[in-house]
Amino acid sequence: MSAVINDIHFRDARHAFARLHGDWQLSLGEVADSAGFCVVVQGQVQCTLESGEQAVAEAGEVLLFPGGEGYRLSAVIEPGSVAEEHAPALLEALAAGQRRVSLGAPQMEGAAGASLLICRFRVDHARARMLTSLLPRLVHVSGGNPPAWLVLGVQFVRVELASPQPGNDAILNRLVDVLFIQCVRHCMDTGQISTQGWLAGLRDASVARALAAMHQRPGDNWTVAGLANVAGLSRSAFAARFRELVGEPPLSYLAALRMLQAEHLLRRTPMPLIAIADTLGYQSSQAFNRAFRRHTGVSPGRFRRTV
Repeated sequence: MSAVINDIHFRDARHAFARLHGDWQLSLGEVADSAGFCVVVQGQVQCTLESGEQAVAEAGEVLLFPGGEGYRLSAVIEPGSVAEEHAPALLEALAAGQRRVSLGAPQMEGAAGASLLICRFRVDHARARMLTSLLPRLVHVSGGNPPAWLVLGVQFVRVELASPQPGNDAILNRLVDVLFIQCVRHCMDTGQISTQGWLAGLRDASVARALAAMHQRPGDNWTVAGLANVAGLSRSAFAARFRELVGEPPLSYLAALRMLQAEHLLRRTPMPLIAIADTLGYQSSQAFNRAFRRHTGVSPGRFRRTV
């Protein structure tokens, strides 16, 4: 799993610790190629996706939004009550670089309200498709019988938010990665993933070995027979099992994986095209150019100039 998860790259993470009072709501619209989550540090939160799916989260619970779908967080209020919208103020604070905001007025002296760590981050486009096609639109990790990672993660968040110190942002950004990956693991453990795809393949020990090998060494001259040997299966049994679980043949998966890696290297590194082609197993830069253009519709050079 580690080799596959390591290929998911988060960037442009923005987080805010928000204290909310009264009958509040935060309506956050859809953002393409993004993901986000909300850690409920204190209080109770009603969550409603734009698709209509709902959940109520208590203190110590996490809501994950893998596909960037729009959602509304709000206080749990009486039917007919009107909540005050605070999303513009929150987004303005984030744009200004503020990390701690207090929104709304307490309805009574000492009213607790809710305290949330809200985070959104960009996911490389192709990798976003890998995740959002497999995970639920909303992942709710509840605290009824909380896993140890959730208890420790929320405690860590509380500690970092309790007293501003140098390095708070860096630590919280890394907690984003940790909590996100733990939520993916939670989906796997609780059967909340598609019956096909690379996450489903990771649950099979033989297919998982082949997936890890491809992710660790995408530039190797892989054949179905070579991957079957890594998996410890005959060629025909491996090909059938891989297709059944992952949803496509092994070499089709490998070709798509190489393009994911190419997009990442073009976006994040200054590597020459010939070096990228060699790293990913192409015999020439021309062969790499043709494959990349088939995959994205543009040449590698143009892609690099436009991202």
